[in-house]
Amino acid sequence: MKANELMIGNWVIDNGKYAQITGITCDGIIETTVNKNSNIELIEPIPITPEILEKNGFELKPDGWIWCKDDGNEEQNYIFIQFRKGCDEVRTVELNFVGKVQGTFRQVQDVHELQNLLNVCRIKKEIEL
Repeated sequence: MKANELMIGNWVIDNGKYAQITGITCDGIIETTVNKNSNIELIEPIPITPEILEKNGFELKPDGWIWCKDDGNEEQNYIFIQFRKGCDEVRTVELNFVGKVQGTFRQVQDVHELQNLLNVCRIKKEIEL
């Protein structure tokens, strides 16, 4: 993981504990809710898991996990995450938000990557751990 992949508010593992990024310096020093001066080499990503999705209001469907901005409306304004069969690796993240984004992303594996994607697309969905 590199410092330029992180944003304030991202969830990571710092010193073996879940932490949020509170500051980033140009020389790779990361400030988190656990540690004021953590080196980027000590920061680890948090993989997206079904447990994290469930905790954040995603519902399991036959082909993946879905979170809908508007309850009961699975046609628009949703995040859909599909895992590869037989493993815990994310296959795709699909975003469909009217007037904002409609696309499928294949390189999102970790919580901070999902947070960054939502942030860039201006989708208001907080991820909690």
